[in-house]
Amino acid sequence: MTNPVSQLNEPQSTIDLTALMNLEQNSESIKLSEDMKVKMVQWIKSEYQKMKAAKESNKRQWYTNLLMFYGNQYAEHYKRNNIPEVGVRRGPSWRVRQTVNLIRPLIRTEISRLTSQKPTSTAVPATTSDSDMFAAQAAEQTWEFIQQRVNFSHVQERVTFWSSITGTGFYKTWWDNDYVDPFVLGAIDQAPIKGNIRIKPATPFNIFVPDLLEEEIEDQPFIFEAYTKNVTWVKRFWNIDVKPNVISQSEIIEASMLNMPSANDAKPDSVLVIEAWIKPGGSEIYPDGGMFTIVGDELVEASSLYSHAQYPYTKQISIPTEKFYGDSVLVDVNNLQREFNRLRSQITESRNRMARPQLLAPVGSIDPKKYTSQPGLIVMYKPGWGKPEPLPMQSLPPYVLEDQDRIRQAIEDISGQHQVTRGMAPGSGVTAATAISFLQEQDDSLLGPAYRSIEQAMEK
Repeated sequence: MTNPVSQLNEPQSTIDLTALMNLEQNSESIKLSEDMKVKMVQWIKSEYQKMKAAKESNKRQWYTNLLMFYGNQYAEHYKRNNIPEVGVRRGPSWRVRQTVNLIRPLIRTEISRLTSQKPTSTAVPATTSDSDMFAAQAAEQTWEFIQQRVNFSHVQERVTFWSSITGTGFYKTWWDNDYVDPFVLGAIDQAPIKGNIRIKPATPFNIFVPDLLEEEIEDQPFIFEAYTKNVTWVKRFWNIDVKPNVISQSEIIEASMLNMPSANDAKPDSVLVIEAWIKPGGSEIYPDGGMFTIVGDELVEASSLYSHAQYPYTKQISIPTEKFYGDSVLVDVNNLQREFNRLRSQITESRNRMARPQLLAPVGSIDPKKYTSQPGLIVMYKPGWGKPEPLPMQSLPPYVLEDQDRIRQAIEDISGQHQVTRGMAPGSGVTAATAISFLQEQDDSLLGPAYRSIEQAMEK
């Protein structure tokens, strides 16, 4: 079959399907001496700690965004005994802390807008011959089949979730030598063929790069993906005996930031696994580059890069920053959300004071412990001391109530999600279909960088 030119977005982008299906042959094992293995493990662990420390400021912002999305909008993250925790400062019993989560629908709308269109591709035949025409049709059908088999729409939603919350999400696309597609099990008489294309999401918490000022992922000298696995899984997959050296709920991402129980008192229960993808010249230990996997303190895998010499990771961003990690719209919205909650809480407190007014009473005239909000309560007071009277209260100024609309308007302007975006008439007498369509296009224009990022990710 003649290899067609597959156009995903730009005419000059080409994909060699034959080379794609032969990735297994393009990645060969690397033999290292025992001394070289020790040095490689030490180098990978050292670089991992450096990169982990370098992106701490990014992680703090991601944690804040996650707390706001999940509704923990009064929570603060801090460290106790060098362990991150989440907590809410105590206040008086009468203090109202009302939460009206405007961020969750904002993120849900953004994810829907970015994933509503299914990625498509068009294969252009190299010539007008029948064989090339059929090859182009087969290429398009192959792309459709791969999308269905890897459940790509679900993967895209998960990556877009992280790019919307943190500003950056990653796809990992690789050839798995041992994977057997369940679709072919029992469908053929002979033994199933092993090896297939795999695609999964990778969070920005799992990906580590050395140069945070370099925007292009392929220009990074090396990329690490770190994750944790329990010892049973490691024993079965790599057939090695290791001891737990990390706490699974806190090594990569704090469980408390995801509304999960904290692991402050937990003991090491898992093993840290690091996949190091190194470009040629990226490491003095092995200048030729390759992929090295360490489990704990042991090197379990060493192989060359794929023949195309690209990383298996594809980056998707929300707002470009001219740095490696993008930004989320929540960076600008979080403070407005806090102010909105504070305003609603103050209005509720004022309403509570009006429903149960404060009393002005001479000292010793009544027993404060017997005064409750019970309907029809008879308040006894000592004659001659003066009877208790409600303390005059001032109503809230009109501008306090109007501030709610101003904050909502500011959030809509920053996020580009006005009434027309949510399927509501914009008001102000705007009823013409052309005018409404123009307003929708204006809101979509803010997502232009995100759309282009998705297109480039699909192409890669």
